[in-house]
Amino acid sequence: MGVAAFVNMRWRERHHNDNRVLFFFDGMRVRESLRGNGVGTLTLSAAMHAISSTYRMSNNHKPRIALLSVTNPHNKAMREVFHKLRWTSHEVMHVWPTPDIVLDAKRRNMRLMEVVDESNSITAPLREFSKQWTAVFTEGQILTAMKLLQQQGASYQRPLYYDVESAECASTFLKHKLALAERRSVWRLQIDGQLRGLIFVREIVVEQSEPCKHSLLSACVVDAQAAESCIVFATEHLALDVFNVVYDTPIRSHHISQSKLLSRVPSEPFVIYRHDGSQCDKVGVNMECTAVEPQTQRARLIRNDQP
Repeated sequence: MGVAAFVNMRWRERHHNDNRVLFFFDGMRVRESLRGNGVGTLTLSAAMHAISSTYRMSNNHKPRIALLSVTNPHNKAMREVFHKLRWTSHEVMHVWPTPDIVLDAKRRNMRLMEVVDESNSITAPLREFSKQWTAVFTEGQILTAMKLLQQQGASYQRPLYYDVESAECASTFLKHKLALAERRSVWRLQIDGQLRGLIFVREIVVEQSEPCKHSLLSACVVDAQAAESCIVFATEHLALDVFNVVYDTPIRSHHISQSKLLSRVPSEPFVIYRHDGSQCDKVGVNMECTAVEPQTQRARLIRNDQP
């Protein structure tokens, strides 16, 4: 019959702060004819079971495990699967622009800003405002900036792309073995003594496990003006041709819709889900079971013994 469902996983080795291994579920698909029959729940729970049983058995020190995934807020079926398996939802992040627009720029061999035709939306005051981003070089500067942003209700929700599991590990972004090859950098925006934002930049993505091969910016900013300045900064200061900006808390859909610059092209929202990794081996899945048998079709779950 072929494949009924699959889930794609990646993982980061444990970080020095808590010996935790972070698994990222970056894609799950169920055959259309089998949807609505519990195949998705079975597939994800089996993957969780495999992580716990296989990875822990091969590591006598039994490191702690954390699970991370994202989904579109309109994907009710996937959100229900997460709910059934006791994943917890966090804030919504926005990726600007959508992948289709980035791919179009690549196919046409054009700069992103030429494709989206944003030149008329960049005002002189915004251009001057965007010149206020300054480089951050030390762990202390990064952590101080994150704490100040948290006091204003801003925080990073999805740090996996940047090899930091928490604010306490933020400095690993610049210390990573790929930092020079990817031309990584961190920048902060401070206006009249007030911190307005922080950006983690990867100009060249060379990591093989990363599906995105263009420039990536993770932006933690406090308002729409600071969010707009990220795009201008990436284009005019960093001179990036094609890039995505990931906006975390507190940027919401209404900030983007009210911005003349950000709303010219669509962005893509994602809900972040996390699981603390506890009791993954007690999800109640029989790995040899028949998943579902609608009418005359039978779907069987097949797992790889390697996480």
